[in-house]
Amino acid sequence: MIRSQKIFFIRQRRKKVQIRTEIRERIEELDNEKEKDVLTKRYIDCEGWNRICDETGYRWTQVHRKHSEALKKFKMV
Repeated sequence: MIRSQKIFFIRQRRKKVQIRTEIRERIEELDNEKEKDVLTKRYIDCEGWNRICDETGYRWTQVHRKHSEALKKFKMV
């Protein structure tokens, strides 16, 4: 039982790493550096909105606008 659980967790970990790598690659395909920055901070670095605002110097509305614009392009890539 323990061995099968270990194998399960290893496979799950590999799957998460693969998904994270795919997300990072898709983000890097975007042209706008500011949008890349917001998506990377949110989805790769797992940062909260307030921290993203603090780090980028953008207001809450600007961060969400950049995020929204980036996601629209993200689907098109």
